[in-house]
Amino acid sequence: MFRRLMGITLAASVLLAAMSAQADDATQLLTQYKNASGGARWDAVKTLHATGALSAGGLDGEFTMIQDLASGRSASQYKLGPLEGADGYDGQHGWTRRNRQQAIRSCCGSIPTAECSRASCSAKGRTL
Repeated sequence: MFRRLMGITLAASVLLAAMSAQADDATQLLTQYKNASGGARWDAVKTLHATGALSAGGLDGEFTMIQDLASGRSASQYKLGPLEGADGYDGQHGWTRRNRQQAIRSCCGSIPTAECSRASCSAKGRTL
């Protein structure tokens, strides 16, 4: 029994050390990236906004994305040939709109949609 307990304790210690090393590696990597791409100037950035061109399946289009870095809220929209839609996060729920739907529906909120993944809802303790 004592050997088994020691084995479990040793395994847990090794696992925790590995997890800590990975967190340190990730933090170090992100810090290096931040320093290489502007350093302290990133601290003043409040939002990210991007626009661009899309091309897929013989269709061409464009997208727009905006993200509030403080709250994590975001929205993106696209138009690709006859297809268009939008996705986002309002601070509490993800939402989606496809091909000119009248209503914007909340993923895993009060109006679940097929675009919402069962896994993401399950992780929040909700069901579709």
